[in-house]
Amino acid sequence: SRAPYRLPSEAEWEYAARAGTATDYGFDGGAAELVEYAWYSENAGGHPQVVGQKRPNRFGLYDMHGNVEEWVEDCYAENYIGAPDDGSARAGDQCYTRVPPRRMLAL
Repeated sequence: SRAPYRLPSEAEWEYAARAGTATDYGFDGGAAELVEYAWYSENAGGHPQVVGQKRPNRFGLYDMHGNVEEWVEDCYAENYIGAPDDGSARAGDQCYTRVPPRRMLAL
């Protein structure tokens, strides 16, 4: 039988991370407010932090920027050519490598 859980597709992850915004971040502020929402090279001390210590995005999700990479269901591909446009994961019979979602902001 099919497992009850799965990784999100890259499209699903990005939708959740952006939280209805059209900006580079999942909150309404700009880079100056990033420290309130994310752990990254400037404030994390070089190691992962406990989830939920920063402010959540508008969907109530924590740590969608920085901290650690999350894996998605999509198979690795060099680009978006041939990627599904319906939010589903890129799949294939030769899918040996999963990838973390492309970060909206390179921290």
